[in-house]
Amino acid sequence: METYQLTYVAGGCLGSSVAIIHGILMQKHLVAPVTASEQLSSNAKELCVLLLQFSTFVWLVGGIALIYAALFLSSTTALIIASLIALCYLYGAIGNFWATRGRHFGWIPLIAAVLSISWGSIVLITAA
Repeated sequence: METYQLTYVAGGCLGSSVAIIHGILMQKHLVAPVTASEQLSSNAKELCVLLLQFSTFVWLVGGIALIYAALFLSSTTALIIASLIALCYLYGAIGNFWATRGRHFGWIPLIAAVLSISWGSIVLITAA
């Protein structure tokens, strides 16, 4: 396995892990209280669940896609997918850091995933 593949798989595993933990915590601390509210209609509650868990879904699917791309797709295709996933993770990390002023730890593993993906991309580009 080449270096870029290892770093992409590591970034995908890290991003997917963040997604799973995020989904569990989000469900417990935000989704459950919102859906328990009697002030919202059932349609509004369903929409809140979907919107609150959207980032969880994107990070999980992104991590899986990144692992798949690293292992089964060409290096060029893997680079394109990795770039898109890194942007999604970076957006989440910046948003998390900005919204919580750095007090929430979620931005740290997302930045670690971005750094892993970036390192693999640099290795891949310079090897070509």
